Amino acid sequence: MAYICNICNENYRNLVGVIEHQKMEHTKEETKYKCDKCKRGFATKEARNKHRNNVTN
Repeated sequence: MAYICNICNENYRNLVGVIEHQKMEHTKEETKYKCDKCKRGFATKEARNKHRNNVTN
């Protein structure tokens, strides 16, 4: 069974994975790093860059 982040729709094998992902990627500062393609915000540059690479591919 897959667990899906309700914020960005990424899939995880278990609920703990989703919770840890949300702590790291979707914090109060999630709008600090904006995607220039869709204007979605991310807590880290790495998360934004990963998203941006997926959006452009």
